[in-house]
Amino acid sequence: MDRNKELARTLYADQGLDALDITRYIDEDLLTIEGWIRDDEWMKLRTAKNLSPKTLIQLYYEQSEAIMKEASTEQRAITLKETNTLAKLAECINKIERRIDSGAVMNMLEEFNNYLVKIKPQLARELVIYEMEYVRQMMRDGK
Repeated sequence: MDRNKELARTLYADQGLDALDITRYIDEDLLTIEGWIRDDEWMKLRTAKNLSPKTLIQLYYEQSEAIMKEASTEQRAITLKETNTLAKLAECINKIERRIDSGAVMNMLEEFNNYLVKIKPQLARELVIYEMEYVRQMMRDGK
C-alpha cells in the first residue's frame, strides 16, 4: 500500500476523519479517497476500531469468569482448551489497554492538529505524517 493510501486509512479508521477532511492532509483528490474507503471497506475497519475499549475489556472479563465458573460448578479443573482461551482473552485485554494509551496520544495530536490547521495549514499537513509514524512506532514497541 502506498504511503498516501496508508495515511488516509489511518486518518479514516483511527482518527474518524471523513474523505473531505483527509484531502486536507494528503495530496489526493476526494474521489480517490472515497474510492479507497468504498473498495477497501474501510467503514468495517473503522467500526471495529471504534468499539469502546472499556466495553471490550468488560466482555473479555465476563467470558473469562464464565469459563472459570463453569469449571467450578462442574467441580473440575480447567481444561487445556479453556486455559488457552483464558490466555488469549488476557492477551486481548493487554492489547486493548495499550491501544487506550496510544489512543490518548492520538487524541492529543488530533487536537493539536485541529489548532494548527487554523493558523498554519501547510505545517499541519506536514506534521501529521510524522505524528502518525510516531503513533505506529509506539504501538509496535508496545507502549
